[in-house]
Amino acid sequence: MNKIALLGLLLVVGCASTPVIDSRGGSGNIDHNAERQHDDLYTCKAIAEDETNELIEIGKKSYNWFIRPQALWLSPKMVDKKKEIIEACMHGRGHMILTWK
Repeated sequence: MNKIALLGLLLVVGCASTPVIDSRGGSGNIDHNAERQHDDLYTCKAIAEDETNELIEIGKKSYNWFIRPQALWLSPKMVDKKKEIIEACMHGRGHMILTWK
């Protein structure tokens, strides 16, 4: 029962990630325009939603959260394609996305 509740929580919270944007820095030779930041973010999210399958993305997150720990993290992590698309889109529009590794 506990895994079912955790999976439900993952479905609700796991899909609502927002990238952390550096509001002072631009990327490369493109000037940063803070006035366009929110519009660019919503546009990039719409592009990512159009280009990915929500069911597959939820499956990847479930695999990373439930199956990988049971296999002692020996299996490779599945990549969140939606997040990659949003980050690449925002970077292409001149915004610096902060990531932690």
